[in-house]
Amino acid sequence: MKIAVIGATGTVGRAVFSEFQPRHEVIEIGATRGAHRVDLTKIDSIHALFKTIGQVDAIVATAGHVHFGELTQMTPEQFRIGLDDKLMGQVNLVLVAQNYLNDGEEAREAFRPYFRGFEAASGARVALAYSRSVEGLETGRIYKVR
Repeated sequence: MKIAVIGATGTVGRAVFSEFQPRHEVIEIGATRGAHRVDLTKIDSIHALFKTIGQVDAIVATAGHVHFGELTQMTPEQFRIGLDDKLMGQVNLVLVAQNYLNDGEEAREAFRPYFRGFEAASGARVALAYSRSVEGLETGRIYKVR
């Protein structure tokens, strides 16, 4: 499979990239580093990316910035970072990337202080969930990582 990993230079993205790389053609995409660059907040940037890399069998997006902090201390501007960058970046990606996805059957500890009471999942475990979602029988499903 040809898999585009957007956010491949981040903590989770590196683990996802490493998980798929032995078995697939994996394209490393980051905002500021990697083999290819994209700004998910700009539709034109996403179009340019896919014009460069072409059709893919799967897209994994681990990209996007959010402000990490206590909700009661967060300003609307800080909260908006996640809405504008991570959420709208993902929306923009879906709007553009759906035109570049192959339809074949084959296609089918840093933040611990902010998540008190939750067990941390390693990047490798998160990467396995992405692998299951992309390569498993239930492609595209969302899995909980424990």
